Amino acid sequence: WPFTPPSAPAVIATLSPFLSNLFGGPDARLVNNQGKEVTAKSLAGQVVALYASASWCGPCRQFTPQLVNFYVQMKQAKTPFEIVLVSCDRDKGSFQSYLGHMPWWALDYDSDAREEALGKLSVQGI
Repeated sequence: WPFTPPSAPAVIATLSPFLSNLFGGPDARLVNNQGKEVTAKSLAGQVVALYASASWCGPCRQFTPQLVNFYVQMKQAKTPFEIVLVSCDRDKGSFQSYLGHMPWWALDYDSDAREEALGKLSVQGI
């Protein structure tokens, strides 16, 4: 028998039903601080961390730089990892300003899915 090298690890090629439901479907729009957009299904095969945060929250503002450092380390290690901000900000301007400090994706502020996600996650305060 000829030697066959091991195959690459299998990657789940679909978005989990939990995230799909949470984001409002696989075609839900995610945005970043550079104005780029992707659909939620682009997260398939990755470990996804959800970050409920707001610009007006002092502890959140203190934690965010630490999370940015962790995120950068994960990306440098080529770990299939992503963070999605689920904003608790009170207005779009605050959301956009705060997202400017984050290198990851966010549920669009104007999306009904953002408010619904906060409810599904039982976020009552941060």
